[in-house]
Amino acid sequence: GLLGLTAAQGKVGEATHAENPVTLSDVTVTTDAAVGNSFANTRGLGGVIGRAESAISIKHVSYESTKAAAAESSTYLGSIKSLGQAAVRYMYVGGMVGYGAESMTFDDCRVLKVRIAACEYSGGIAGQIYKNKAFTANNIRVKGIQIDGAYSGGVLGGTDVTGNTFVLSNSSIADSAFKTKPCWTPSPEGARTYSGGIIGDTKGTIRLSNILVSKNEFTDKGIDHFYQGQLFGDVAPQDINGIYASGLDVQLKSGQ
Repeated sequence: GLLGLTAAQGKVGEATHAENPVTLSDVTVTTDAAVGNSFANTRGLGGVIGRAESAISIKHVSYESTKAAAAESSTYLGSIKSLGQAAVRYMYVGGMVGYGAESMTFDDCRVLKVRIAACEYSGGIAGQIYKNKAFTANNIRVKGIQIDGAYSGGVLGGTDVTGNTFVLSNSSIADSAFKTKPCWTPSPEGARTYSGGIIGDTKGTIRLSNILVSKNEFTDKGIDHFYQGQLFGDVAPQDINGIYASGLDVQLKSGQ
């Protein structure tokens, strides 16, 4: 959105404050990567930064749409539908940052009514954080977004390994939709979405405090399965060092 690729330490919103945030409104971020260019397809797309090679700090930023997320084109934030998902397989898409190779910090950020579409690893705030790095976010509001894709989260698409740390405080994820949009080779495993209200692919140490997850919609469900979660998408015991939560409020949408 603002920066495609940055190797410098990134700081956005440091000179402003909560009453006067940096606002990106009705901004469309897409890829023109050629079909089959797998390297380009995994670099990252974000409303503020596509790919951050160094540590970043983002404060007082709002990324929003004036239309409802469902009304936006599926190419609204990094979708590859127009190029063919099976061939392009775009991944690492986030409302603020697509991919973070170092630690990421967010404070007082909003993502509102934005549609985020990718093959996998997309999130309301960030798509993916690299091995053994920390994701820290405070006072985050994600509301009315729609995410199309696997391993997607209301805040973060995925942590990479058990050495990652995810800390979220004083935040809400509400009134958002997590759709069924697999793009892998057809198979029972490939048909599963594994997205969650907070994190999609969940690994490492997770700390949550004073969090509201309210009336979100999850569509990957059937009589004998439910491959999405109100909090987390994919959680395996061997991938988790610990999950710690206090002040967690989950409000279900009717029918969920």
